[in-house]
This record gives sequence, C-alpha cells and structure tokens, in this order.
Amino acid sequence: MRRRRSSGAAALAACLVLSALVGTVGASDVAAAPVCPTVAVDGTVSPFPSGVAVDWSGCDVHGADLRGADLSFALLDGANLTGARLQGASLVGASLFSAQLTGAQLIDADLTWADLPQAVLTNADLTGARLVNASLALATVTGAALAGADAAGLEGAPITGTPASYPTGWTRTPSGWLVGPKASMHALSVTAVSFAGADLTDADLSASTFLSSTFTGVNLTRADLRGTSFAGSVLTGGTGIGTAIGDATTSWSQATCPDGKAEVKHDGRSCLRALDTTAPVVTVHAPGSPFVVARDLAFPVTTVESGSGVATYRSRWTHRTSGTTGIWYPPADLGPYQGTIGAVIVNGAWSGQRYCAQAQETDYAGNAGAMSAAVCVEVVGDDRQLTAGAGWRSTITTGYYGKTIRTTTTKGAALSAGSRSVRQAGILATTCPTCGSVAVYVGATKIGSISLVSRTNVRSALKLLPRRSSTLRGALRYVVTSPTGRLVRVDGFAVTGV
Repeated sequence: MRRRRSSGAAALAACLVLSALVGTVGASDVAAAPVCPTVAVDGTVSPFPSGVAVDWSGCDVHGADLRGADLSFALLDGANLTGARLQGASLVGASLFSAQLTGAQLIDADLTWADLPQAVLTNADLTGARLVNASLALATVTGAALAGADAAGLEGAPITGTPASYPTGWTRTPSGWLVGPKASMHALSVTAVSFAGADLTDADLSASTFLSSTFTGVNLTRADLRGTSFAGSVLTGGTGIGTAIGDATTSWSQATCPDGKAEVKHDGRSCLRALDTTAPVVTVHAPGSPFVVARDLAFPVTTVESGSGVATYRSRWTHRTSGTTGIWYPPADLGPYQGTIGAVIVNGAWSGQRYCAQAQETDYAGNAGAMSAAVCVEVVGDDRQLTAGAGWRSTITTGYYGKTIRTTTTKGAALSAGSRSVRQAGILATTCPTCGSVAVYVGATKIGSISLVSRTNVRSALKLLPRRSSTLRGALRYVVTSPTGRLVRVDGFAVTGV
C-alpha cells in the first residue's frame, strides 16, 4: 500500500482539507471496487479477514466482531466501524481516512503505521493500543481512551475534541495539537501554534518550520532539531535544550531561548549554546612599517569573535606631525555603524604626517569590546615640503610622489625639513648606477649617509637609515656628499620621532 502520511501530514499541519486525497484512494491504490463483508446480528463477519489485505472502503460494518482479526494494510477509508469490537486486531498499515469508529473497542489493537486522519474515534477505547508511527491528524477523539497506548512515532498533529485519557506524557496543547514524547513532527510548516507545556522528549522535530510559535515550558530533552527553524518563536522556560540534537541547519532567528534571552545573546546565535559573555577583540594593523608612500591609507582590521557575531563597530583616526598630539576623527558621537569592519580607511592623507587608527566592535549579545591599541604609520613627506638651498632644480612631472621632484648634481647642495624630532630618517629618491649620495644631519649631528647607487634605475626608492636608540631634536637636513656631476633626484623624505 502506498504510504500517504508524509504528504497528508504536511497538508494537515497547514490546516488544508484532505478530502481530495480521500477521493482518489480507490483510483490510485486499488483498481477494483470495494468488496464489503456481511455482518450478522451477533457481529459475526463473513468472510472473516485472514491476512489478505481487504478493501472495505465505505463499507458499513458497524457492530462487527473483529477481535484478533488481521486487517493489516486494509483499506477502510470512510468505513462505518461504529461499535466494532477490534480488541487485539492487527491494523498495521491500514488506511482509515474519515472512518467512523465511534465507541469502537481497540484495546491492545496494533495500529502501527495506520493512517486515521479525520477518523471519528468518539468514546473509542484504545487502551494499550499500539500507535507506533500512526497518524491521528484532525481525528475526532472526544472521550477516547488512549491510556497505556504505545505512541512512539505517533504523528504530532491537530485533533478535534479532548480525549478521556492520553498515552503517557502526551497532552492536547492550547492550540489543539496531540503531542508527547517520541512524537513525529518531521517536516511540518506551521505558524503561530502553541505547544506550551508539552513534553517533547525524544520527539522528531527535524526539518520543520515553527514560525512565531509558542514552546514555553516545553521539554525538549533529546529532541531532534536538525534542520528545524524556530524563527520568531518563544521557548521561555523550556527544559532539556542542552541535550537536544541540533546542527548548523537549526535556525533560531529572532527566537526567545529557554533562558528567556534572545537568540542573538548566545554563542553562535543559537539557543543550543551558552550565553555569549565575551566581547570581540579587535586588532588594527599598520598599512606599512613604519613609512608609507601613499595618500590613501587602509589600516587592516582583524577580529576575534567566536560568540554571537559582530553587530556594530566604531573606528577613528588621527594625524599629526611626528611627535605631536592630534585630534581623533570622527568624533565619538558618530556611529556606531552596522556590521563588522575590514579596515580603517583614510583618504587624502597629508604628506609628512603621522596617522594613527583604532577600532572597536560590539557583538549581538551587547558585549562591547575595548577600543584597540592605536597603530600608527608615517606618511612620507613630499619634496615640496623641503627648503632647497642653491643648486637644486624643481620639476613638476607625473610618475613621482606628489608629481614633483628636486634634482641636483652639485656636491654640498642641501635640503632642509626644518626642526624635527628624529628617531629614524630616510629619503625617497631615484637610484641608478651613476647616482650620488647624501648625508643626513639633525642640527650639527650627522646621523648617517645614504647611497643612491643601484645596479638598475629605480624611479623612486625609499632609503632609510637604521633606527636610533634615542631621539634627537634639531633641523633635519639632507646634504649631497657625492662629487659634482653625480645625479641626486629627491622625491620626498621620511622622518619619525617615535
């Protein structure tokens, strides 16, 4: 017999009518017309079912004595079994869509994999019945006795009416659903349904969508939540969540977790994980060390955040002449900005200035990280910022830093950067096989010499002196020391006082 429970349950969970399915059973499952038995006054059934699947769809067999009968995989859709005696009968895999079972005796009957959607079970006695993997979706169960029934895998679904008793741990929820331990609630799609107070221990909720539904006080011990979405649902006061089975496909978007906290407050934004109490740690990296030849700067940012994820960030930068104090931009009252930060960007940096950057991030749980340590870089100064003595020629040309250069072939020609605090200095200049050299002075102290000789021609090369162990203060000068006739072409200068 074709199993129709999965498609039927999905439709029922969406509150759709199953009449179309019922109407097609005869055509799709069994070609021949139903063959109804004869029921005597004393309930004797002829022929008595003997293990061959029967088709009694729509048959009137009310009051039939079918104790111990083998009705496995029988088609009983729409059949009238009112008051039938079915104690100990096997109805494994039977189809009982819209069957009339009012007052039927189903004590200890085996209904494993049986389909009973929309069946009428008013005052029926299913005490001790085996309902493993069966479906009672939209069945009328008013006054039905379900005590002691084995409901492992019974489909959790809406029912009509209130039973007289339930399988152990099962209940009728405020939204009229029959659910309990080991319930099958796989691949459902429901909205605004209340399961409040239900015991869903070992239940299968996998691949289902519970949109804006209520799970307050629900026991989810060992429940299968793989691929399940609880978007917008409330699980406050729920228990057993720590043992529930979930994975990366379990979705908790905008859900309230059993601890009463929003999903965003938890590690991984998952109700299955602990509250996130650790703030993001941000590290800003310098775009060069310690000098850059650029006017647009990008300070790369890395983040360590293993909890709820980064929600917002702030960043700021400052610039100043090396060794002095500057103002941070943007002001503290701007931001925060949504998302995470990949870099602190500074466009149009001034040459000859020291630029520093910081960043800070806050995660979805509200944990605000500390502002990162300031990381700084020196932007190389342009040759136009140098005061030229005799012998220098200034040229405006593309392809050079700032589109200008200073050129000389005169020994002793000097360029001055004015009074500076100097810990390290250098020069941005052309190098070539016949180029010259310069000496670097701070005041009257020579701190080093720089050769501009190279095996090949390099338009602009940054040549640095070793970093000093202490800072000198005085006029920073570059003096040509090579013989007259040797080319010295200066494109910029480098200096840091820290």
